[in-house]
Amino acid sequence: MQLEFTGKEELNSEIARVYRFLTSPQELAKSIPDAEDVKVTSANEIEAKVKVKIAVISSSLKVRMKIASNQQDNVIVTASSSGAGSNVEISTNFKLIPQQNGTLIEWKADASVNGLIAGLGSSTLKAFAERYIKQVIENIHKILDDKT
Repeated sequence: MQLEFTGKEELNSEIARVYRFLTSPQELAKSIPDAEDVKVTSANEIEAKVKVKIAVISSSLKVRMKIASNQQDNVIVTASSSGAGSNVEISTNFKLIPQQNGTLIEWKADASVNGLIAGLGSSTLKAFAERYIKQVIENIHKILDDKT
């Protein structure tokens, strides 16, 4: 099952600070809700167990994230996870746009979901993903607002 999510978020942090946050595994890991056993495995990779509860499925997924960037205004984060008889692959592109009072992030995430979780249906998965994305964005605001 293929899913796509897009959004925009304005942060009260300069573009250089937002870029450093998105390209630092240690920092980015702090934005992941319900993550445990977080390990930075390289200068651009993270591994973690993430607790998820989607409808009748409650499990921990093993997640691997990789950060790629070739420009100061564009960051790509890929994630793959497995667990609960399922596999999920996500690629998120973050475009950073300087604003007068901070940075606008335009983002697009493409997800591929296979296995037991995919059997829950696209509306259930979209609702879960939207709640999860909202938590990630709230965490990013908290982190960057504290350090700006």
